[in-house]
Amino acid sequence: MTNVGNYIYSGFVPLLKMAITIACGFALAKKGMFPAAAARGASFVAMNVSLPALIFSAVVSAFSKDNIASLGPLCLNAIVYQFIGLALGWLIRECLYVPADFQWGILAATTWSNWGNLPIAVITTVATQSPFDKNVDPTLGTAYVAVFTLVYNITFFGMGGCKICAWDFRPGAAEVLPIKQRWARRRQAFRRLWGRARGTMEARRSPTLSLSDLPYAETPPQISTLANPELEKSMPPQDTIDDKLRPDAQDIISTGYANASGSQAPVISRYRSHQEVVATVQALHDTIQLAPVSSRVSRNRVIIPGREYDVPDDVVPKIRDSQEGPGRRPPRSRQSPALSTNAASAPAPANHPASEHSPQAKGGSASWYRTPLNILKLTLTPPSISLFFALPISLVQPLKALFVNVEGWSGGRIPFSPDGKPPLNWLLDTASFLGQICIPLGLILLGASFARLDLPKPLWKLPIAAIVAVTVAKMVILPVIGVLMTESLSNHTSLYPKDQKMLRFVAMFLSGTPSALNSLIMTMIYSPDGRADTLSAFLALQYVFMFISSTALAAVAFALIA
Repeated sequence: MTNVGNYIYSGFVPLLKMAITIACGFALAKKGMFPAAAARGASFVAMNVSLPALIFSAVVSAFSKDNIASLGPLCLNAIVYQFIGLALGWLIRECLYVPADFQWGILAATTWSNWGNLPIAVITTVATQSPFDKNVDPTLGTAYVAVFTLVYNITFFGMGGCKICAWDFRPGAAEVLPIKQRWARRRQAFRRLWGRARGTMEARRSPTLSLSDLPYAETPPQISTLANPELEKSMPPQDTIDDKLRPDAQDIISTGYANASGSQAPVISRYRSHQEVVATVQALHDTIQLAPVSSRVSRNRVIIPGREYDVPDDVVPKIRDSQEGPGRRPPRSRQSPALSTNAASAPAPANHPASEHSPQAKGGSASWYRTPLNILKLTLTPPSISLFFALPISLVQPLKALFVNVEGWSGGRIPFSPDGKPPLNWLLDTASFLGQICIPLGLILLGASFARLDLPKPLWKLPIAAIVAVTVAKMVILPVIGVLMTESLSNHTSLYPKDQKMLRFVAMFLSGTPSALNSLIMTMIYSPDGRADTLSAFLALQYVFMFISSTALAAVAFALIA
C-alpha cells in the first residue's frame, strides 16, 4: 500500500470506530430503548463526572514544565478558528437566504465547534498509531484537546455567547428583507456616506464652498424663502429658539447664511480648527431646546453654523431617533418640570429590569462587579474546574510527585505508599477509570440526539444553499486555513516545534470539527415551541459529511507530520 493509502487508512479507522458507536446510540433511540429522560441523565454523568475525571487524569499525567508552553499556541488557534467561523457565518448570512428564525443562530453554528468527546475519540485512537508514541501521546492529546474545551467554555458560557441563540426569538425581532432589497439599501447608504466624505474633503480644501457645488447637498427646507426677503416677510410669525440660546452660545453660533441676500447661493464657511467644531457642537447640544407650540403646524428655526432654515416639528423626533440608533444611549430628558415630577414619582414596573438591578433598588450599591462574577460563574463548569486544579498539580513538582513518579521527588522526599506507588496514585487511577466511560457514552448520546432530530418537511423548502455553504465553511474552508496556519507557525516560529507531532496534529484536526451540539440545546431552550428544526438541518449535513472531511483532514495531517 502506498503512503497515501496508509494515511487515508490511518485517518479512516478511528472514524469507523466512532461511526459504529454513534450508530448504536441512534438505533437505541429509534427503538425507544434510550428515551430522552435517560439520555438527559447520561449527559449529566458524562459532563459532570466522566469528562472532568478524564481531563484531570490526562493533564496531571501529560503536562509538565517542558510542554506547558504549548498552552499559548493552542489558545491562539482556538480563538482564531472561532473568529474565522464567525466571519464566514456573517458572510453566508449576508449573501444567501437564511430564515428569519436563524439569523443569529447561524453565527453560533459557525463560531463554536464540537471540541469535546468527538475529537477526543479520534485523537486517542490515532495516537496509538505510527508516528506517535502510543505510551504518551494518547494522554497528551487528550490534555491538548482540554485546552480547546476551556476556550470553548469561556467564550460560549462565560462570555455569554450562548445568548446569541436567543436573539432570533426576541419579541421585537424584525422580518428579514430579501437579499436584493437589503443590498440595495446598503448601496444607497454607502453612496450617501461616500458623498458626505467627498463633500467634507472638498470643504476642507476650499476656504469657501457653495452649497450647490457639493455633490451630496440637498436643498434644505424653505431655502428659497430664506434667499428671498420679500417672501420671508409675507410668512406668518414663527417660533424660534434664538431667545433660548445661552449668551456664550450666541457668540459661537452664526445666525444666518453668510451671503443670503438676493439670489446668491448661501455659502458655508470653513472652521479654522477642530476645537471650534467641538465647542460649537457642545453649545448646540446644551442649548437648543425644541418647545412645542399651540399652532396646528408649528415650526422651529434650527440654527447651524453657516445655515439657518425652518424644520417642521415632526421631522426633529425622526432625526433624533435615527441618530440615536439601537446601540446608542438616548439623550437626557428635557421635560417640563411637571412631566419630570410625574416621571420621578411614578413607580417603576415590577418586572422592569431597572427596578430590580439598579443601584437605587439595592440601596445604592455599585454593580460594576456583577458582570465579572457572572462570567466567572458561567466559566466554572466541571471540566474547567478540573483543568484549573490539574494544571497547578502538573507544574508543581512536589504536588505532582503525590500522583505520579517524578525524578528527584518520588521515593525520596515523598515516600511511596505500601504498594510501591505515589501516595495519591489511587486517586489518579480512579479518575482514569471514570474517564474511560466518557468517550463511548458521549458518542452514544450523539447518535441518540441524531435520532431525535426533527427535520422540517418537505426538505426542498429548506435553505439548501445556506446549509451547503455552512458545511463547506466548517468542514472545508476552515480546515484548510487551520492546516496552513499551523504549518506556517511551525516553519517560521517556535510555537509548533517539528518534534511536537501530537501538538501539531491536534491544532490541525480541531479546525475541521462540525458545529457544537450545545447550540442545538440552547436553541431548544430559548425557542418558544422548544423546537430547532432549522438548526437540525444544518447539523445533519455537517455530521454526515464529517466522515469524509475528517478522514481527508487526518490523512493530510499525517502526511505533514510524518
